[in-house]
Amino acid sequence: MSKTELLREAKFLFQGSALEVYRSCRRSFNNWNDLEHRLTLAFTDPTYEKRLKREILDRKQGDDEPIIVYFSKMDNLFNLLTRPMSDEDKLEIIEENILPEYQMALSLHSYRNLQQLENLLVKLEKSRAKAKSSLSQFTKSVEPSLQHQSRNSQKPRMDKGVTTRADGRVSTLKCDEKPVSSQDSTDKQDKKSVYCYSCKKPGVTRRNCPKCTFSRSENGKSGINVPGVVLEPKSTSQSRKTTN
Repeated sequence: MSKTELLREAKFLFQGSALEVYRSCRRSFNNWNDLEHRLTLAFTDPTYEKRLKREILDRKQGDDEPIIVYFSKMDNLFNLLTRPMSDEDKLEIIEENILPEYQMALSLHSYRNLQQLENLLVKLEKSRAKAKSSLSQFTKSVEPSLQHQSRNSQKPRMDKGVTTRADGRVSTLKCDEKPVSSQDSTDKQDKKSVYCYSCKKPGVTRRNCPKCTFSRSENGKSGINVPGVVLEPKSTSQSRKTTN
């Protein structure tokens, strides 16, 4: 369909605000380009051109992005500009945004335009792929069982939490269990060996035993002699009064 036919049938192509713009100026449109320009002014962001240029300048090639794909996307970005860029500017932008390893290799080659640059980069891309393939052969083997294995790689792998005893037995330690230290075991043994030698209450001495301390205080008040308890003697005057 030609642009003349598009202009004639434009009322069937638009709806909403675009249709209103077309109806208001349909008599002033001499060709399709006039209608396209009018719609661009009505619906395009005024800062679009400036932001598009900034995006083109910052558009770098991805690490795994093929050269042909990168060039195709850059060409589409260049075509979106209202004011086309020169080939020299396009060439400079692409030179600065390709992968660093390609930038270093370009100093050893000559080219005059974008097409020559693209052909050269495609060759460099193939060489890069071959180099990566040769390096991967040392890490990935088709027949691992026939490759040399170092002694370190043949050692059995021990899981975390698994310890080997002196007798050769293997013990496991759960993640939620706290290992018993030597200090903890010593404290437990000390608590077991301490006890009151009067009432045999474990974990306390006779001095701080609540049971024996209470007994000593009561016996002292009643005047009963208890082994190990020294009572103060009464005064002479008190003894005489008692005798009389």
